[in-house]
Amino acid sequence: MLIFRGMRVDGDGLPALGNNKGCLHVDRGEVKVVNGQVIPSTGGMSAVDDYTHLPVHRKPLALGGTASDHIVFSIDTSRLGEKLLARFDSPIFNPHHIAIEPIKLMAFDEYYEAVTSTRTNWKAI
Repeated sequence: MLIFRGMRVDGDGLPALGNNKGCLHVDRGEVKVVNGQVIPSTGGMSAVDDYTHLPVHRKPLALGGTASDHIVFSIDTSRLGEKLLARFDSPIFNPHHIAIEPIKLMAFDEYYEAVTSTRTNWKAI
């Protein structure tokens, strides 16, 4: 399954890395961390199942959004690696929202590295 995320683009055409939600990034506020360990099925980096459902602040201007410095990237969930999964996490609030989460209990730094290691698997659409 393809999933989508609006992100800033780096000079090499890949998602920018950084300490900002507009980048290929996850912060502690997006997941439940207990004793330094990320608890699975408690959230993760956001994505959607159809780019038309991106939030307006993550959608590029050309697609009717307000993000002048974002483009839309996609990744096939099979390319997330063996440490991550994509889960629909808000079926009532937002049925298109997906959290990219750790597949098992792991240290936050390991989860962060798993997310950022997918960088070359994201494709601009």
